[in-house]
Amino acid sequence: MNGCPALLVSAPASGQGKTTVTAALVRRYRNQGRHVRVFKVGPDFLDPMILELASGNPVYQLDLWMGGEAHCRQLLHDAAARADLIVIEGVMGQFDGDPSTPKANRSLPNAAACSTCSNCSPTRGVATRLW
Repeated sequence: MNGCPALLVSAPASGQGKTTVTAALVRRYRNQGRHVRVFKVGPDFLDPMILELASGNPVYQLDLWMGGEAHCRQLLHDAAARADLIVIEGVMGQFDGDPSTPKANRSLPNAAACSTCSNCSPTRGVATRLW
């Protein structure tokens, strides 16, 4: 990806705050004067609208099923040529859908990843399981 840093935001399930965290990060970087390009894994129309408001740039889906891997790679390559940072919001839960977020992440072997987790949702048991 031409050396442009990338960050993948994912979560173990839907409703974990991925869009909120992604939008906040993107707005912060935009306010710092950075050119940020944002992508959403999988088909979605609400989250990209929110992320577009935060970034000031169009948000495109990285949908391996509908667009194919070559198309997704080209989108990322084009964005990396013009951006200071790429931020990608994962699909639903980290392992939901086909392709899942980790599968879609194959195109970004050097991307940093972070995971959000809400204590007010079905993942309430995550802390207990980790304990």
